Amino acid sequence: MINKKLLKLFSKLKSGNFKSIATLFTGTLISRVIPFLLAPVLTRIYSQEEFGRVALYLSVTQVFSVIACGRYEMSIVLPDNKKEALSSLLLSVIIAFFTSFILLVTVILFSTSLSIYLEDPKIEKWLYFLPLSIFLQATFMALSFYMVREKKFKDIAVSNIAKSFGAGLLQILLGVVKKVYDGLLIGEVFSYLFGNFRYLRQINKEKEVVKSITKEDLKSTAKRYKNFALFSTPSILLNSLSVNVINFFIPKLYSLSVLGNYSLSYKYIMFPITLIGGSVRDVFFQELNQVKHQQVKAKKVFVKYSLFLFISSFLICTVLYFIIEDLFIMIFGKEWQLAGEISKILLPLVMVRFCVNPISVVLTVYEKQKMEFVINLLLFLSGLGAVIISSFCKYNIGVFVNLYMILSSIIYLLFYFLLYKVVVSGGIK
Repeated sequence: MINKKLLKLFSKLKSGNFKSIATLFTGTLISRVIPFLLAPVLTRIYSQEEFGRVALYLSVTQVFSVIACGRYEMSIVLPDNKKEALSSLLLSVIIAFFTSFILLVTVILFSTSLSIYLEDPKIEKWLYFLPLSIFLQATFMALSFYMVREKKFKDIAVSNIAKSFGAGLLQILLGVVKKVYDGLLIGEVFSYLFGNFRYLRQINKEKEVVKSITKEDLKSTAKRYKNFALFSTPSILLNSLSVNVINFFIPKLYSLSVLGNYSLSYKYIMFPITLIGGSVRDVFFQELNQVKHQQVKAKKVFVKYSLFLFISSFLICTVLYFIIEDLFIMIFGKEWQLAGEISKILLPLVMVRFCVNPISVVLTVYEKQKMEFVINLLLFLSGLGAVIISSFCKYNIGVFVNLYMILSSIIYLLFYFLLYKVVVSGGIK
C-alpha cells in the first residue's frame, strides 16, 4: 500500500507541471545563489552606505519599472493566438520606451531636488541612468511573460542566471580589480541587459509574426486589455510603493548605513520567496489559466499550491528562526549584526508573503484588477502607517520593523482569503 502511494507521488513529480517547476526552480536557485555566494566578498569591498545608496536607486527603479509597460505585459499569457500575444509584447515594449523617455526628461529637470529628497547628494549622477534601468527591467519582465506563455521555462532559467552572473561579475571586477567607486551600483544598472540577450534570441525566431503586427492590432490589444492599464497599473504601483516606501524613509528617520543593513536583510530574508515562490507562481499562473472556467479543478489547483507553499514556508522559517542572526554575522561580517536582527523580526512576514505572493496571480487570471487595487492600497497604507507612527513616537529601528511586519502580515492574511473566494466563485462577483 505504501509502495503504491510512493509510486503515485513519484509519477506526479514526473508530470509536466512539476518538471516545469523544477526547471524554473533550478534556474532561480542558481541565479539567487550566485549573488548569495558573492555577498561575503561584496560586503567586505563596499560600505554599508554604498549598499544603502544601491537600495535607494533600486527602490526608485522598482517603483517605476512595474508600471512602465502599463501592465500590458500581464496580458501576454492570456491569448490563445500567438500573434495576439506578440502584439501584447510589442505594445508593452513601446509603452516602456515612452515611459522611460518621460522619466529621462523628469530627471534632467529635477535631479538635484530628487537627490536632496532622498537624503543622498551622491546619488544625483546615477539618477540619469534610471530611465535605462527601468526600460531594461520592464522589457525583461515582458519577455519573461511571453516565455511563460510559450512554456520555454529553460530560457527563463538561463536568462535569470545570465542576469545574476553578469551583475555579480561586473561588481567584483569593478570593486576589486579597478577599484571603481559605486561599482556596486553599476552592476545593478546593467544586470538586466545580460538577462535580455537570451530572450531576444528567442523572439528573433518570431520576427515574421512580429512584422505582421499592424497599428490596428496594437490598438485592438490596447482596447481588449485596457483594464490592466486602468486598474492594475495604479494597483501594482501601490504594491511597489508599499514595499519600497520603507527604503525612502529610513535615511530620513535613521541613516543611509541603517538602510544598507535593512536592504541587505530584506534581500536575503526574502530569498525563499524569490527562490521557490517565483518558480511556483509562473507554473501556477499557466495551470490555473487552463482550468479557470472549471471551478472544481481550479479550486483543487489553488489548494494544491497553497499547501505546498505553506509547508515549504513553515519549514524554512522555523529553521531560520534559530540560526538567522549568527548566519548573517558569519557570512557578511560582524559589522552586519543589525541586518541579522532585522531579518529575525521579518520572518513572520516572510512566511505569509511566501504563501500569498505566488498565488496572487489569481486576480490576473480572473481579471479582478479592482480587487487587486484595494489590497495594494491597504498594503501601501500599512507601510506608510508604520513610517508615520515610528516617526511620531521616535521608535528605534527594531520597533519600527516589528510594527511594519505586524501590519503587513495582517493585510496579507486578508489577501489570501480573498484569493480563495475568487477561485471558489469562479471569478463571479
